[in-house]
Amino acid sequence: MNAFLVSKSDRIEFYDIDTYKEIAECELRIPLLETEGREPNEIISMQVSQNKQILAVITGKNLIMDEQKPNQLFLFQRVKNLNAEGSMDKFVLLKQISIQDKPEFASICMQFRFKATKHGRDPTHIYFAKEESIMELNFDTEETRELVQLQEPLSRQPEFFYMNDEQTVSIIASMDDGIYYHHRTGRFVDLKETFKVSNIKEIIYDAEARMFYLLANKYQEKLGVFLIKFEEDEPVNHQFFLKYKNKLDIADADIAVMRNPAKGLKELIVSYKSININTYNVYVVDISSKTPWPLFRHESFQLWESQISAFYLDKSKDYVMINRDGISVLSCGSFQKKNVTAANGQAKMIHSLESANYLKVDPNNNLTFQFAGEKKIITVS
Repeated sequence: MNAFLVSKSDRIEFYDIDTYKEIAECELRIPLLETEGREPNEIISMQVSQNKQILAVITGKNLIMDEQKPNQLFLFQRVKNLNAEGSMDKFVLLKQISIQDKPEFASICMQFRFKATKHGRDPTHIYFAKEESIMELNFDTEETRELVQLQEPLSRQPEFFYMNDEQTVSIIASMDDGIYYHHRTGRFVDLKETFKVSNIKEIIYDAEARMFYLLANKYQEKLGVFLIKFEEDEPVNHQFFLKYKNKLDIADADIAVMRNPAKGLKELIVSYKSININTYNVYVVDISSKTPWPLFRHESFQLWESQISAFYLDKSKDYVMINRDGISVLSCGSFQKKNVTAANGQAKMIHSLESANYLKVDPNNNLTFQFAGEKKIITVS
């Protein structure tokens, strides 16, 4: 299914990853509970299974201090669209589960994982992380069971829950602290104590390198941008990819790994918004060799008070940013240009970041794209 999904209050919209046009026939309407209190009920999380056949959606309330209160879980099954040749597949409701009165679902992390299956079979279980444990839900029978009790509970509701592809290692983290757990050995590692970091902003897993990446806003109680890479089976073996003490709060961060097998390249994309200066920065770093090397930096205007989300599309090699103004796209691939249609119907041409490489005096130069104001500036350094 060549589409990405965007949630808006009570609906999920589908967009074509090549044209960025909305696929109206695929839109999902989610029935929300009647709102009681100040915060409205809305879609607060969604996740697609590894085989891309099951979509799970959680509704509830976004509370202060980046906490959530879930009340419903929806499961959708992907089905073939037989209306017309070449039409996109659709998702149809498979099951609706009320979780608001189930105490085991209180304070669950909004990042959750489908249990891996063999031979591409549809999953029937979901892993959820909480402050004190990891639990498993069988959404066919609606039964839950605790997988592991953490040695020391987190200080607050976790924001991040990642597992490696084999699901033998779990990372559970809140903004303030994080725990590494190895399911086979039963080993726990306190990430805050090991790395001396806090204000965790993002965590991802690189299956090819069997490594985790962690982005934090504080190191030894100093504000900045700190990116750490650590081994899947031995988190003590780690290295700092980035130590940038800018004394600024950051938020809405994202990390992605981009690969170009044909050229033997591997790059890391890191993005975040910064307080006071109201910018959104995207860094592209070459990690093909042992020594990471910065390639590009893109800076655009972004109010600190306004939310922005970003993600990488592997098929098109595009980096997509979504805020209240709409969808913005950075082309990170090797092709020179491609055509898209803007929101006002005008035909536009997107040039890749690599298309500006001719400006480099030396191949190791770094290009900075400053598009935060009226002037568009490209700096070679």
